[in-house]
Amino acid sequence: MGLTYIDSCVLLDAVVNPDPRGELARAAIVAQGTDAVCISPLVDLECMVRPLRSGDQNRIAAMHEMLARFRRLEIATRAFQLASHIRAFHGLKTADSLHVATASLGGCDQIWTTDRQLLGTIPGFAVEPSVSN
Repeated sequence: MGLTYIDSCVLLDAVVNPDPRGELARAAIVAQGTDAVCISPLVDLECMVRPLRSGDQNRIAAMHEMLARFRRLEIATRAFQLASHIRAFHGLKTADSLHVATASLGGCDQIWTTDRQLLGTIPGFAVEPSVSN
């Protein structure tokens, strides 16, 4: 089983979403195994904004606990260079381009996301999480 990068939207679903989408995200993470799941500092940033803004200490703690479970990929200068090409030629937003570049350079086989633009732009690499991935 290869490495999987988790986009912030999937991780947020796993932590705070009680509906079936959140249940699927949690089950997919468990099935994949946290050793094979990667995140970056950009995921930390995106996932911590709302909990910090709300001041909800339980939610802050839950998010820190979740983020600490995964393999960390650093965002190297070359990831920013690749992200600029992805953004220029595929029209993705800056953050999404940086997620894709970081995952790719980090040796990930896929990026789990529910972002429709990302799924449509990089099919096969950007996939929705499932228990069978």
